[in-house]
Amino acid sequence: MKRHHRPRKAVDIKQRQLCSQVEQALDLAFGASEDPLLQGCWVVDVRPAPTQVRLRVRVRSDDDIDEELLEARLLRATAWLREEVATFISRKKTPNLVIELVPAEPEEVPL
Repeated sequence: MKRHHRPRKAVDIKQRQLCSQVEQALDLAFGASEDPLLQGCWVVDVRPAPTQVRLRVRVRSDDDIDEELLEARLLRATAWLREEVATFISRKKTPNLVIELVPAEPEEVPL
């Protein structure tokens, strides 16, 4: 039995749509979190890693906090965040999330 494959353009559109939905869901989840460290986070971007079965989520926080502590909290919250994504998106399967903390950019010092 031969499988019909979607054209590449349709796959790209679906991936972008999913990544956008996941970004929205996670931003809402961070805002609703009971953890003040997670409340200070927002999503920088979401990309397939390498497909939409697993998504790489880059997160940043402006708060002046211990990055190792925040990374530990994000790791501990991954299952909860995935559940939040599952309730937000309309897919049969929820993608796995790989959450990566993006360090805060250093402030520019005027010359």
